[in-house]
Amino acid sequence: MGGENPELIEHAFIPAWEIYCQWQARALNHLIAENQYDLVFSHLHNVDCGGHQLWHCAKNQPEWAHTDENNIRASSKNSIGRRTAIWDSFSII
Repeated sequence: MGGENPELIEHAFIPAWEIYCQWQARALNHLIAENQYDLVFSHLHNVDCGGHQLWHCAKNQPEWAHTDENNIRASSKNSIGRRTAIWDSFSII
């Protein structure tokens, strides 16, 4: 799935991101509850993966000349940097 397609970003990338965040939040909460952890270090690797879907579109190269910068901006505004479900689901102990 490429970042140059706003429909794929809106209907596949963003929903998959939110499902992934919810899964990670549930997993972290389970580990905290079962193991009485005081502190958990974690990260969302999908942020990096998401960047790989969009970064190439920012390059001024002939193979990406077909991309519409306005579509990319609109799509990425709705996905990159937005508040994700993990922060809503994660319990602070």
